[in-house]
Amino acid sequence: MSTLLVRFAVVLALVVVTAEARAQVTCGATITTSVTLTADVTCPDTRGIVVGADKVTIDLNGFTLSGDGGDVGIDNGLGFDGVVVKNGTVRNFDEGISIGGDAQKNAITGVTIRDCVNDAIDLNDSDFTKVSKTTILTSGVGVQIGELGTGNVIDKSFVVAVDQTGIDIAGSGNVVQKTHVSGAQDGIRVRGGGNRVVGNNVDRCRAMAVAIGGGSGNLVTKNTLTGAAGSGVDVRTAPATIVKSNVAHGNDNYGVAVFAGSDGSVVEKNQVRGSDLSGIWVEDASGVRVAGNTVTGSREDGIHVGPTTTVTKNVARANRLVGLRAAPPGAIDGGGNKASAHPFGDCEGFVCTP
Repeated sequence: MSTLLVRFAVVLALVVVTAEARAQVTCGATITTSVTLTADVTCPDTRGIVVGADKVTIDLNGFTLSGDGGDVGIDNGLGFDGVVVKNGTVRNFDEGISIGGDAQKNAITGVTIRDCVNDAIDLNDSDFTKVSKTTILTSGVGVQIGELGTGNVIDKSFVVAVDQTGIDIAGSGNVVQKTHVSGAQDGIRVRGGGNRVVGNNVDRCRAMAVAIGGGSGNLVTKNTLTGAAGSGVDVRTAPATIVKSNVAHGNDNYGVAVFAGSDGSVVEKNQVRGSDLSGIWVEDASGVRVAGNTVTGSREDGIHVGPTTTVTKNVARANRLVGLRAAPPGAIDGGGNKASAHPFGDCEGFVCTP
């Protein structure tokens, strides 16, 4: 074959591949090769795109896949692995993107999902899916991870103006990091064990900023939690939870609260300011450690704890009632606590220095 013919064959092959990759999808189509949208797609009364093979990429290419409030926008319910959804908008479905069937290592990146009736993203029982640089505005739940979902990561995303929970995690070993959740019911709700909530900004929630309501060994650290109608961090029936190095300012209930069933939890090195109730509250949980926190400007006690709680090296300043208070029959004074400028006494049940 001449050099000219070889070059022509290569060019023709490239044209065929490019044309196939950029072919427009039709509503309800099951795809087995990667696709790139070339225009907006509207899908009334049907699913948008159905995944039918591993390792396909759905490149929305800046366009919008729309429904009429029913069905699923992008459906990987059969559990194909290594699927990527990127770069565009999915809107007005019952669920925006659904991944199930024990799917592994999917990715959602650079997508805006809005106006969904139920879950914007339903990770169900999928594992090791990464959601990054994604924006969610919806009347349902922002991101839902089911009881069997593990190893999933929500990273550098925005979940705003959500009518229900921003991010709801029932599974174990998942991570929410560097994500902004605003205006949800509960901002981040965790019901499984061994999950990590790290470095997020959660504000103006209508209930709790972060609610840990099950599982053991969860970590809540380095988050900024402001303006919740409930507490900054609320821990219930979740033993060995670690709440560390968070900033909790201006929340309408407690800054950090630990309740029954959360034995052995740790509240450490948090900055709590301006809570409408006590800054840190521990009730009916045994073996809790409260250490190295700074609490100022609470409308009730700075730190109020129950029996068997160890309290050490905390600072309480200018709270409305008592600085550090131990409910009868008392707590464990670990020493090194400081308190000042409290109208009803700096310390009750502890020895404090100014």
